[in-house]
Amino acid sequence: MLIDDEVALREWLVATLEPLCDAEPIALARYVLALVAKDKPLDKLRENCIDRLEVFLDRATKDFVDQLFDVIRNGRYIPEAKKENVQPKASETHEDKSGDTSELIEPQG
Repeated sequence: MLIDDEVALREWLVATLEPLCDAEPIALARYVLALVAKDKPLDKLRENCIDRLEVFLDRATKDFVDQLFDVIRNGRYIPEAKKENVQPKASETHEDKSGDTSELIEPQG
């Protein structure tokens, strides 16, 4: 699963997991990051997360995993201030398509 900002997701996980269970939230956040970083189809990742996290989160597991996948998909774990500083990916940049090449032509003479 593609994580745009691992540090921001870890911070979101710690804050979200802390009230849900008695486990150490920083360690559990790292564990969750390792679970979602696997190269598997989303349905298998979700299923694996539910199976592995149930021991920590009990009845809150499915709701947490649903929220986690939604937050990752929408990038809502990244604070607004950080989003403003993120550079657009190469596929998102727009080139000047005016066709103006006057700067590239050297005078002949």
